[in-house]
Amino acid sequence: MVKLSALFLTAFFTLAYLNPASGVEVAEIENLLVHSPSTVGRFAQEKKLSILTKPLISAGDFLIVKDLGVVWNVRSPVTSNLVITQDQVLMSDRAPSNAGRTTKYVAKVLMLILSGNLDAITDVFHIISVELKQDDQWTLELEPKTTILKKFLSGITLCGGRTIETVYLEESSGDSTRLILTEIEHFDPVPESMIERFSLRSDP
Repeated sequence: MVKLSALFLTAFFTLAYLNPASGVEVAEIENLLVHSPSTVGRFAQEKKLSILTKPLISAGDFLIVKDLGVVWNVRSPVTSNLVITQDQVLMSDRAPSNAGRTTKYVAKVLMLILSGNLDAITDVFHIISVELKQDDQWTLELEPKTTILKKFLSGITLCGGRTIETVYLEESSGDSTRLILTEIEHFDPVPESMIERFSLRSDP
């Protein structure tokens, strides 16, 4: 189960001087963020492995639907599809299966991060530092609270404005992942076509 949970860190995914975190600053960031029942966008991912000299580069698109889950489609250099809901983890060319407790926990945390729900994020992460800029850009540096997360992550840095734009994951293994999220759009209400994408297909 630990191996499967680590897979999510691989499939999903410029530190600066930061000031100590305060509740007021975090609340300001929460107010800046767009809160929508559904979000779509594109991602570019750079994965650095300690055993490799060059990073692994991939790109694709994603869909987040509140209270439903995440659809994560890698388009290059190969095609792969991942669907995470509250109860299941589905991957292309694999039969659906109920996720184990640890896997579901890690998957839910990733959903929280991508959805930008800071209240929920702070339930499982300590906010170590925060930086607010005059152009409504911000940076949060996080450390995991729970023993389960500490097995996989040593820290996370989130950067953005109205949405989360960059996610930097530092793994306990020494590997790291940087996600850059672009072309982000929000939809309210959620189109039926988005709901249908949670039925995994070879070409979603």
